Amino acid sequence: MLATGQGNCVLAQFPSGKNILFDVGGERNDAAERIIIPALWSLGVRKLDLVILSHADRDHTAGFGADIVIDMAGNQVRLSDLRGKAVFLNFWATWCVGCRAEMPDIEALYQEYKDKDVAVIGIDLVESESIVSWFVQVMGYSWTFVIDTTGEVAQDYRVTGIPASFFLDREGIIRAIHIGSMTKETMEAKLAQAMK
Repeated sequence: MLATGQGNCVLAQFPSGKNILFDVGGERNDAAERIIIPALWSLGVRKLDLVILSHADRDHTAGFGADIVIDMAGNQVRLSDLRGKAVFLNFWATWCVGCRAEMPDIEALYQEYKDKDVAVIGIDLVESESIVSWFVQVMGYSWTFVIDTTGEVAQDYRVTGIPASFFLDREGIIRAIHIGSMTKETMEAKLAQAMK
């Protein structure tokens, strides 16, 4: 069992060189050993370190990875500007069947949580603004959509397949990851981890 204590985190170093901090708190958190750490290895993490951080430390070390995406109006958006909110990042594309299957549930979740200090961000992978805008408009989705025009954000999060979802707390620490389609119930359970 991985020995973790309250305030402990796993610092993961990705092949791009970016370090991302994952909170694994709790004194006997075997989920860190059974779920989180194997998931990180499968995402291509090349180094894991267990670190003990105070909340003040986390303010300086937790990050959103690659930061710049493009919104539907062609403007640059910084994901780090979302600090202070729980964030549901969903990597997707219009051609992805699994992505399209879960989108009605994402819309339902967004409608339920949009006034509860939660940001839902759909990050499209490298498609054109015209395709993404058309799809979003036709389908009637209303959460925030941006485009990872260079693929750098997906690379930093080690997204190798979509849909891929990351749930970040108000400090920018990733609290939960889900690869593949989700039901609304699964989304709510993952989001609850980020809202604690």
